[in-house]
Amino acid sequence: PSRSLSYFGIGMMALLLLTAWLGVMSQKQRRPWLQIALGLAGGLAITAKYPAVFAVLPMLAAVVATSRIPLRASTFIGLGTIAGCLLGQPYLLTKFSAMLRQIQPYIVAQTAVQFKLSVVELLRLAFLNVARFLIGPVALGAAVAGIWKLARRHSSSDWLVLLGLAGTIVSLIPLRWPLLRYLIPLLPFLAI
Repeated sequence: PSRSLSYFGIGMMALLLLTAWLGVMSQKQRRPWLQIALGLAGGLAITAKYPAVFAVLPMLAAVVATSRIPLRASTFIGLGTIAGCLLGQPYLLTKFSAMLRQIQPYIVAQTAVQFKLSVVELLRLAFLNVARFLIGPVALGAAVAGIWKLARRHSSSDWLVLLGLAGTIVSLIPLRWPLLRYLIPLLPFLAI
């Protein structure tokens, strides 16, 4: 079971990186096929691991927001996203109710009160776990410096990456418990 979890985590990370790269390319070139490919990669990332939706949607929105014709961009990106979700999870069409029954316990599941952490404590522990176990303190310092630089440059492609990072951090909050495997999606954004 742990092998399959890491496989989907790695697949999702690769698809998140592809989504970010295609997002930057779409902001620069504004071609319909790039926007469809962006949506396709985003949809596949979401179906690889559902929490990826928190990173994918802000990145897609960043491309739409910087588009000259937002309605056209959102249409192409939306079509690509739907196609990506259907390719990654074809049972959405044929066995939607069965899929919903399978994931519903996780949607409504609650963590026991004694294990719940405040959002501030959760984010503090996540930060410490990234430093201790995921990338190490030196690489984390470089990542924080890089994030600071991205935020100060005000480039649309920088904001796409920052929104993906912020979405990934937001995806940790509903868990209310710091698990290392849920920090893995931070890697591509911290590496950039």
